[in-house]
Amino acid sequence: TKEEELHHELCIGLSGIQRVYSSSIHRRPATLSSQNCPYTSLIIVVYFFRRVGVQTNAFTSMQATLRSELGDMRHEQPPASQTTSTLDEPRAPLVASSFPFLKRKKYIIAAVTFVALLHGLSSQSISTSSTTTTRHHHDVNYTPIHSDGDRIIRITNLLETYSDKKYYVYGSVNMTLGHIRVKAQNPKDAGTWGNQAWTRRFRPYAIGEIRFYDALDQYNYSNLRTFNIHEADFVLVPITLGAVIFFGSPTDVNNAFRHLLDNEPFFKAHPEKHLYITNNERLLRGGFEDLKLFNGCCGITLDLMKHISEGILVKDFDAPYFRQYIWNHPETEYGKTWQSYGETRPLFQYQWSIGYAHEASNDNYPFIDAEDYDNWSKKNTTFFYRSPTAGASMYNSTQYRHALLAEGEADKLIHPPSAIGQTVGHEQWLREFSGSKYCIVIRGDNPSSRSLYAAIRMGCLPVIISNALPYYQPIFRSLLTYDDFSISIDEGAFLSKPAESLNSAIQSLSESDLRLKVRGLSLLQRLLVLDHPRSLFVSAFVHETVARQLDHHPYLFMGNSASFTLNKEGLLGQDTLSLYDVAEREMMNVTG
Repeated sequence: TKEEELHHELCIGLSGIQRVYSSSIHRRPATLSSQNCPYTSLIIVVYFFRRVGVQTNAFTSMQATLRSELGDMRHEQPPASQTTSTLDEPRAPLVASSFPFLKRKKYIIAAVTFVALLHGLSSQSISTSSTTTTRHHHDVNYTPIHSDGDRIIRITNLLETYSDKKYYVYGSVNMTLGHIRVKAQNPKDAGTWGNQAWTRRFRPYAIGEIRFYDALDQYNYSNLRTFNIHEADFVLVPITLGAVIFFGSPTDVNNAFRHLLDNEPFFKAHPEKHLYITNNERLLRGGFEDLKLFNGCCGITLDLMKHISEGILVKDFDAPYFRQYIWNHPETEYGKTWQSYGETRPLFQYQWSIGYAHEASNDNYPFIDAEDYDNWSKKNTTFFYRSPTAGASMYNSTQYRHALLAEGEADKLIHPPSAIGQTVGHEQWLREFSGSKYCIVIRGDNPSSRSLYAAIRMGCLPVIISNALPYYQPIFRSLLTYDDFSISIDEGAFLSKPAESLNSAIQSLSESDLRLKVRGLSLLQRLLVLDHPRSLFVSAFVHETVARQLDHHPYLFMGNSASFTLNKEGLLGQDTLSLYDVAEREMMNVTG
């Protein structure tokens, strides 16, 4: 039936119609076009109209405002003299020609009706209950807010049957660089970066990148992967950038990308469809020192960036999302500090965060499935937190990391025993971590911590003290929120009364609340743990990428900025980045 044909377009369609809603209600420039969201906006409203039976008189007050927005969806606008004053004629011929039933008047009326009622109906999305949490210049949000057991089931069902979009993987040995993978498999190979103390920590990141690529490359089912590049919604570029830099040389990087630029015609035609992965914290960030690093050690030249930055970057953090957060929260520590700290500048047109997901597949940790709530509730230890007392974290994080270590503070925690204190030996650390119900995750040199992903792997419910984390490092934000699989405590409340705030957070949750969170944690394991026996990593990866392709950031994207140029010495100067910051500030002042 027509409804069955429309059903599979539901998730992606909702994000499209939200754009029309934003343009109409808030009088902001329309961003929906046949290029970035074809067909789906009208499909979704027709679906909802037929399902809920909305009366057509509800759209009357919106009619004049929406007329121009519906007109924007066509390839060519009619001359002013031909513009009609009613909605009797469809004004989206591209859509109507592809779906003839949309030519009928009642479906266009249905579209207008649904846009008028979108705010009340958007929570009925089949995949997520979307609600706007922060107002920014796109007003597009894919993030559900409230944890819901039925919604977790719907998300699971969605991913288990997901087949809407497809990806393609390049297979050229000039990009897969087999010799790098051989080096990575040798634990005795220190690599190029491994000879420096500050870079040694990036070895597991490099190995994790290879695992991400392998998971996508070894997936051979036609529901999500195509071997015809022209059918692909996005194309995976198999240059494991962090691994190549760690184990290889700038020459390896340059040669691999040279092949992409010179020998792949699809790249020349569609650079925006190409996807790159690196969760190395120092790579592909927008800070002055990071951009100097590109030219210095890694073979990532400014000229190369101008070619590849039109594409999709999967990174350890979500630069556009976090950039918006710090602009909207200037009073916070991160807002004050990071507005002037360049690493939050987005370098790619599309970007999303995979976080430190390599830790969720770290086979040095046991995988403990959180599917069984009863087994989780029988764990012997209540709270786990171990932290070194030496050294200091950036952004004033040390005070939070040491708050619970104050003398006598851990003794106030309910439901003993708990494992709280300084760092211990690996075997004891692993035993305590894996045997705990709640693992405390406190922000460090950035809003995140790798311990979050260790907790996910070992089935320990994260208790998060980091107000900015959901914006800095969202995890598959088109599907889940942190509320689905963790407990959050305000930084100020924790700093004031560490043990009391933890006790209060746990006591406020009923058993049914905990069951929902553990169920969400179990689903997240299927999304992140690559060696999970029922992994949904590939489905979630494709779903998130397609969602982010709709989340365009032309103003925040450095590659589109006139300031993204070399200075007279042939380098990217600090003055150049200052020009970008001024332009961005002016844009933010205009758009909010």
